[in-house]
Amino acid sequence: MARLNVLAIALLAALIPIATLAKEIVVGDDAGWITKFDYVSWAKKQDFQVGDTLVFKYPQGAHNVIKVDENAYKNCAIPPAGPANPVLASGKDVISLDAPGKKWFLCAIPGHCEKGGQKLEIEVKAGGGKTAAAPTATPTAAPKLAPAPTDAKSDNKTAATSPAAATPSGDGAPAPAPASSANGLNGYQLPLAIVGAIAALAIF
Repeated sequence: MARLNVLAIALLAALIPIATLAKEIVVGDDAGWITKFDYVSWAKKQDFQVGDTLVFKYPQGAHNVIKVDENAYKNCAIPPAGPANPVLASGKDVISLDAPGKKWFLCAIPGHCEKGGQKLEIEVKAGGGKTAAAPTATPTAAPKLAPAPTDAKSDNKTAATSPAAATPSGDGAPAPAPASSANGLNGYQLPLAIVGAIAALAIF
């Protein structure tokens, strides 16, 4: 849920500048949409952005507006009007600039384009030519793994078989324990025991 909220806020923040900067541009300014006007120089001074609207103002019935392609614009060729590309003639025609790129318009009344120069070419920028920076993801450190548990039995076996645990050889080797006789007596103790036994028999 928290992640969805962050994404919603980021999207709203990206849309606010577009809504704030969108403007209404009156073609020809105070002169409006007329013949014998330098629309080439006028268009160079404008900053057309996606989201803006063009407004063609003229006395109703005196002129009209139709959107054309580049070839028709250069040759003042009037394309056939239809539902997809109607001739606008309200006297205050509003056209939304929804996509970047070049756009072409002219007046379809005979002679107004080719003799009166009543045509317009504009270039629409995507968001004023600025691209919104993508959010930078913060790298997450990989979790540290706990050390593997030590097997006590395995350590004991290793210590027993390790060369370091073996009995050292040479001068450092401990002397072997003296061997004992079968009766637990040393060699010189046995004659003394026999003598003692004979003396005891002599007394009794």
